[in-house]
Amino acid sequence: MGEPQLAGDLESDATRLFAELKASGPGKRHDLQFDALRERIDDLIATNRAAMFRANGNAVILSRRVAIEFAAVLVALVLVGIGGSWVLGSLMSKPLTEFAQRLMAVSHRRTNVRVQHPNIAELDQVARAFNYMAEQLDGSKSLMSSG
Repeated sequence: MGEPQLAGDLESDATRLFAELKASGPGKRHDLQFDALRERIDDLIATNRAAMFRANGNAVILSRRVAIEFAAVLVALVLVGIGGSWVLGSLMSKPLTEFAQRLMAVSHRRTNVRVQHPNIAELDQVARAFNYMAEQLDGSKSLMSSG
């Protein structure tokens, strides 16, 4: 028997019992009817408890599922962040490595070395300054060799 039907039966039984109590005189006992009503109430309580435990079990399952999905999204975001950092780091380090190699060449007295202009604004400024310096060194070198 379902909870709504049990609650409806309880209400009608209780209404009928109270009507009998009101109609009967003071000395008449209704112990059996009250016992039957109490048993029905106990059945309703048991049905409600079972429903609450089912709902609680479903809530636990749902909360675990949400936690797992949140963890999966978090791991995915961390992996994307690591991948993006790695790509950005390699994009930044390649022009810097090239720049360091060109500087080493200048330190070995090779003044005809130039740096390509990278697509990064800050490094582009450095590349322009380096190329200007190399041109100035080239120009002073040619003046020294002709004089």
